[in-house]
Amino acid sequence: QILEPYYKATDNWRQLIGVCEIMVSHSYDPTAKIDLLHRIGELYEVAGEDVQAAFDVYGRALREDAAHEETQACLERLARQLEGWDALVNLYNTLIPDVMDPQLAVALHMKVATIHDERRGDLAAAAEAYRKILAIDPQHLAAVDALEQTYLRAEAHDQLVEVLLKKAEIVLDAAERKQLFFRAAQIYEEVLENSQKAISVYQM
Repeated sequence: QILEPYYKATDNWRQLIGVCEIMVSHSYDPTAKIDLLHRIGELYEVAGEDVQAAFDVYGRALREDAAHEETQACLERLARQLEGWDALVNLYNTLIPDVMDPQLAVALHMKVATIHDERRGDLAAAAEAYRKILAIDPQHLAAVDALEQTYLRAEAHDQLVEVLLKKAEIVLDAAERKQLFFRAAQIYEEVLENSQKAISVYQM
C-alpha cells in the first residue's frame, strides 16, 4: 500500500502490477479481489498493450464471480480483439459445472450458444448449448426458439421436428400450437417422407 502511490506517480506499471498481485494474494474479500484483478487487467491492456495477458487476468476475475457482468463484458471485448472465442467458450464451460444458481447457468449457456452461432459459425455446438439450457429449464422458450432457428439453418429436419413438437407443448395460444403441429406434420410428410408420423401429428 505504501509502494502503490509511488509506482503510480512514476508510471511504473510493471511494478504496480506486482504490488496489486501481492494485494490480490492477501485479499479475502471477493469484491476487493475482483477490483484489483480489474486494475491489473487494465494495466496490462492500456499500459502494457498486452491484450492476451489482460484477457487471462479478467478470466481469473470471472472465476471469483461468474455472474460479474462487468468482467464478462471485458472478456467479450478482449475476445473480439484477439479472436479468442474458443478461449472464452472454454472459460464459460469450465465455470458452469460449479454454478449453483440455475438462472446463472442458463445465462452462461446462452452466452456459449451465441458465441458458437454468431462468432464461430458452429451450429452443432450452438445447438448443444441450447439443449443444455432446456435440460435445466425445459420451459425456456427463448432457447427453444433459438434451437428452432439453428436446426432450420442447418437443415437438420429430424431435430427440427422434435423442437417444433417441444415448442407446441410450451406455448399457450391454441392457434400457434395448431400451426406448430401443422409444420411438424408437413416436414414428416414432405421432407422426411414418414407418412405414419405425419398422420400421427396431424391427428394432434
